[in-house]
Amino acid sequence: MSTSALLSTVALVTQQNEAPSNVAGPLITASATVSVAFISAALIYLAGKRDRRRELYGKAFQAAIAWEELYFRVLRREQGFDKELVDRFHTIQEDIAFHTGWIGSESEIMRRRYLRLATLVKSTLAPHIRDAWSTPPRPPNETVQPVNEIPFPSLNAEHEKYLRDVRSHLSIFLIPRLALAIREHFEELARPK
Repeated sequence: MSTSALLSTVALVTQQNEAPSNVAGPLITASATVSVAFISAALIYLAGKRDRRRELYGKAFQAAIAWEELYFRVLRREQGFDKELVDRFHTIQEDIAFHTGWIGSESEIMRRRYLRLATLVKSTLAPHIRDAWSTPPRPPNETVQPVNEIPFPSLNAEHEKYLRDVRSHLSIFLIPRLALAIREHFEELARPK
């Protein structure tokens, strides 16, 4: 083979090898762009889902602690406002029932955690609310005396447990979510049936 034929062959092979590299650059760029767009869309979806759950769990918590306030409302009620107060009890009970169900559609573990909080709040306050109803209503425009002592135990520890569970459930990391599932499993085993 002559030198000129060899150079022609090398030039032809070089041209053939360059053609795919001219296509490879834009192909790699397009692939990277599509990948970044897909990852961004997935992250936006997950962040939106997490924010929606955070709002749901927050409103559920608000309904549970509203039940605690009912004790003080009954204790400080004015004459003639019993019906409004009873309606408030019904509204809060509906909120608790709604949130229990809706949280259950998101997470069975969190439904049980919320139901545990709401049940504990209601059962702790039930005898005290009954006692408050037995006190006579105050006359209209009478000054309300502050309640210095709360006759029921503080529920702050239970609030904190629920909020810790919410933080674990909403964590972007796997370990806190696994810890929540393990806590729930062992508490479920320890609960009398």
